Amino acid sequence: MLINKERRPMANVMQLILLAYILIQPVLDLLVFIGLPVSTLVRAAVIPAGMLYILFFLKGNQKKYVVGYFVLLLIYFGMHTILNYYLKDPFSITFELQNIVKTIYFPTVMFVYYTFFKQYFSKSSLKQWLPLVFTINLAFISLIVFLAGVTDTGKRTYGFLEKEGQTGWFFSGNELSAIMTMILPFVVIYLLRKTNFIQQIIVFFVIVLSMWAMLTVGTKVTLIGVVVSAGLGLVLSIARLRHKQWLNFILMILLIIGLVGFIPSSPIGNNLGLALETSENDSAAQEEEDSESSGSGGSEEIESEDETTKQRFEESLSNIPMHSVLFSGRVGFMAESMQQYVNAPTAQKAFGMGRSGNYVSADSAKSIEMDFFDWFFNFGILGFVILILPFFYMIAAYVRNIVRAGRSAFNMYAVTSLLCAGMGTGAAFIAGHVLSYPGAGLYLALVYAALVGFSKKENDEYSVFNSKKIDRKW
Repeated sequence: MLINKERRPMANVMQLILLAYILIQPVLDLLVFIGLPVSTLVRAAVIPAGMLYILFFLKGNQKKYVVGYFVLLLIYFGMHTILNYYLKDPFSITFELQNIVKTIYFPTVMFVYYTFFKQYFSKSSLKQWLPLVFTINLAFISLIVFLAGVTDTGKRTYGFLEKEGQTGWFFSGNELSAIMTMILPFVVIYLLRKTNFIQQIIVFFVIVLSMWAMLTVGTKVTLIGVVVSAGLGLVLSIARLRHKQWLNFILMILLIIGLVGFIPSSPIGNNLGLALETSENDSAAQEEEDSESSGSGGSEEIESEDETTKQRFEESLSNIPMHSVLFSGRVGFMAESMQQYVNAPTAQKAFGMGRSGNYVSADSAKSIEMDFFDWFFNFGILGFVILILPFFYMIAAYVRNIVRAGRSAFNMYAVTSLLCAGMGTGAAFIAGHVLSYPGAGLYLALVYAALVGFSKKENDEYSVFNSKKIDRKW
């Protein structure tokens, strides 16, 4: 669908704003580190502006569904806030509203960029612009991490001295890890599109710097992102050998050899070794405890009857294999949230206990920092179902595109988007700091919207951003 001529000037301005908004994300995160509250104001303003954008530009039945979703979401959050005002003690309206605003941000930007890609980008132009924008952002982030490392001014990823890693001049290691992991595969794709020698070398060095920065952050998520991206690059470079593009293949081989040599001595190599060692020690301790309990008499049975709900939950979670690696020390927080939820009134089970649950004091307020679990306990069964609806909407749109476009819906851009969406969603599930953290949430929203955009049936529609030199070999 072409842009309505009457709305073309406004539409073109909105395209520029939405592209610029993606590009300024690393700058906003950098301003947070130096103490300027600009990012909070800008991202909060995106919510009402984004809703108006959807209302004004989205067409057809989809507009009805999306607008209806936001009406339902706002009604739910209103009821959620009112219920917790009466049921939760202590209750901090500022604390709760901050959490609600951050949570609403994700579905808002997801549908904003879904609308943006649907209305104003052909699939071919999207292939041109999105990898370029992601490459610029990742280069900026990686350079900041590098400069912070060289000057020894970076923020430590972990508070534990035995764990290594630094996040440069950015605050959250988990948030930064998710961002870099979700966009690195697109940078690899961007490299493999290049046929100019100088451009190939420049983008290759961006990838090397990015992978170094990711491994320097020291989280499991970045390691997964690096390994998956390197594997993707190798497979695609082999496929491109039929076009006699040997340089990219050689570069990918050199990259993988470098990774094999660097990872064991990198911060993530150290941290992964510690995590595995901790898991083994915990397993040994659990076996010893089980052995002692089996050899003891009734006194142990009496003691078990006095165990609290939290202790039972914590022991159950600790029995999960590799729990130290999976939960990263969050077992206690998970057990606390589960105990609070079991003891909560029925209304809170349905509508949620609010941010950090039914804490006794502000000092004791702790989140699990595993986003989907935090969503469930904070917003209850009803809220959780409402919040995950956008994921199902995007997946349904992707399936619909597969039916309409056939094999072309499985082009490498769509597959890469699906891969990035999977890694981003997995990071939200395990490491957190994605769904309710605007810095990372935007990128997850982008890759889901891009999945739908890249998989749609090819057409001849072009926006002002279409390039005349489009590589159609892909």
